[in-house]
Amino acid sequence: MSLGPAEKLDFDRLYERYGGLVYSTVATILADHQRAEDAFQEVFLRVARATERGIVPEFPESWLLTISRREAWRLLPRRRPAPIEDDPPAPATPDPVVRSEEDRLVRAALRSMEPAERRILLLAYLADLDRVEICRRLGLTRSTFFRRLDEARNTLRKLLPGPLAGHRIDKGRHDLP
Repeated sequence: MSLGPAEKLDFDRLYERYGGLVYSTVATILADHQRAEDAFQEVFLRVARATERGIVPEFPESWLLTISRREAWRLLPRRRPAPIEDDPPAPATPDPVVRSEEDRLVRAALRSMEPAERRILLLAYLADLDRVEICRRLGLTRSTFFRRLDEARNTLRKLLPGPLAGHRIDKGRHDLP
């Protein structure tokens, strides 16, 4: 879906041909309709200024996607990083005796893990961050993040004794045993 080399690059053609792609890119990153619309408008405002100055990128689709991603990342809400402790706080539970033993075992298993695996588990389950923010903080792509998270879950399962080892560590949050 790229423009041919002989075709003149103009704003209307860019908007018509790539508007849907730009919107879906910013909407995927921002996960918020209003912010996505703001980013979409800002992207095409930048494109209009560039086309007025005669800027003609060799690969318009890549150029637009780069502008779109940068604008979406710029508009992501900034969160203050939550401090991550190596030893997570113990949650309140209905059965404190059983739960405290489980917590002790999970904490011991977490302490014995490699720091990178422990960090990804703590960020995913206890830091109250969304997946996009975790990827940004760790400098990982989405697919790398999920692969490493899955590896860390498997390591934790292997380190947990007896019945806890079979406990399902879901892909959701706050559901560590």
